[in-house]
Amino acid sequence: MPVDEHPSLAVCPACSTPVWRWKVGGIEYTADPTALDAQQAVAAHLGGRRLYRLTLAGGRSHIRPAWNTELTALSGAEPPTILGGHPCKAITRPLTAPQPTSGTGAPGKAPSPPAGRTAASSAPSGGPSGVRAAASPRSDARQGPRCNRCQQPCADGTYAAIEIGDLVVWAQHVQEATCTPV
Repeated sequence: MPVDEHPSLAVCPACSTPVWRWKVGGIEYTADPTALDAQQAVAAHLGGRRLYRLTLAGGRSHIRPAWNTELTALSGAEPPTILGGHPCKAITRPLTAPQPTSGTGAPGKAPSPPAGRTAASSAPSGGPSGVRAAASPRSDARQGPRCNRCQQPCADGTYAAIEIGDLVVWAQHVQEATCTPV
């Protein structure tokens, strides 16, 4: 996995303590700067905390997940430098919002395509896809979500659902008697 940003010392915005910060594959990681001894590392590992190995090569710090063999080497003559993952989930520097590349429209409105291109067609494609058509709504704000089995509206407290934000992706009546498949 490519390293986007090499390890550097930063300050956690949530607790204002120094942390090691680095970015790999677009994901930011943080670790406490104090090395753990064998007992601290075992306690952290058993507590579900991530552990990292800090090395210095070519004048640059490198951090990667710690291996079990490195944890056993903590009680050896030359113990490796093991760091515990920082418990705060805050990002150490604010992310900037992406800037629109083309088209400026009202919020909620898709920008127009660049010159020389056309927008995607909403016409159906050539063959069946196995994906339900967007014409049948998954939920109606007035009636609640529709059951995937019987296609009837689900009343509050009578169904289980998978939701992404306010969008109900899947819903089904909890009791079989309430649901009559079509």
